[in-house]
Amino acid sequence: MNEIQQNLYDLGARRIGVFGIPPIGCLPSQRTLKGGTLRECVEKNNELAALFNTKLSMEINYLNHNLPSARMVYIDGYYLPLDIIQNPTKYGMFLSLQNR
Repeated sequence: MNEIQQNLYDLGARRIGVFGIPPIGCLPSQRTLKGGTLRECVEKNNELAALFNTKLSMEINYLNHNLPSARMVYIDGYYLPLDIIQNPTKYGMFLSLQNR
């Protein structure tokens, strides 16, 4: 990731947003293949995604400190989707609880 962002910076980019990855253990394919009969989220995959996002955020902070006039932001793509999946009624979704 560092090389890509460095290249963008060298080309003149100063404001860059980088999205973290979502809870990949909750993707339909993962829930179908590894989620058991209840098609639950695969925790191991979600833990790996969260670890990756933590390291990505640290790298963004490192680049902000070492590239003058750069403003790079980490955009969380993990916790909101996970909360929607785990608490659908909180967001007005009731049908997602059917057919389980």
